[in-house]
Amino acid sequence: MNNKIIIAVAAIIILGVIGFSVKQKQSVVDNQEIVKTPIVTGTSTQVVATSSPVKEVKPFVSLVQPVPYIDKIARFSLNLPNGWSESDKKVSSTTSNIWFKNASSSIVLTRHIRTAETEKNISNLGPGGLIDGIVNSIVSGLNQYNLVSTKSMSINGVPYRQVISTYVGVKSKKQATQYLYVTLAKDAYYLIGIDVYSDVWEKEKNAIIQSINTLKLLP
Repeated sequence: MNNKIIIAVAAIIILGVIGFSVKQKQSVVDNQEIVKTPIVTGTSTQVVATSSPVKEVKPFVSLVQPVPYIDKIARFSLNLPNGWSESDKKVSSTTSNIWFKNASSSIVLTRHIRTAETEKNISNLGPGGLIDGIVNSIVSGLNQYNLVSTKSMSINGVPYRQVISTYVGVKSKKQATQYLYVTLAKDAYYLIGIDVYSDVWEKEKNAIIQSINTLKLLP
């Protein structure tokens, strides 16, 4: 009888040991699943990165002149592209025209004072209608004109209508890319026209766009 009890007790002890060992192994397996990302090499631990590689950010390179061109009559400032300069200026009682050029391209900025006729057109057409009329009067005389895009945008907090198009020069017979920017200010409206031969546009566009983004209207 005592032998049976001893055998039974021994069996219980053996089963308990086996159960404990199974739990220990299961715990080890579970822990391996939780911490499987770290890789142990020698005495150090490395963590395998799971995020995407960080893209290299190229430093900003200024393509414009550090000192802005300021015109107190036309009431604007503009950092010209490197290598550009004022080429001509015409001022009347109602209009200021300033031309800037480099070897192959040009920017012209025009400021028109709002006259009684301007106010009448705004009243009849609305600001958008006036701007449409200004744009149409410019592009109507272009040879083989092709509208690329038109959109509203902002430059230093001032709303502009941007019109991009191409045309063929009458004398040069070369295709040109034209960017127009028009805005209606409190006492005047501004027109900025950029004309660049299409075969050099890709080379010059970054400097020109960077320059236009510095445009500020002065009080």
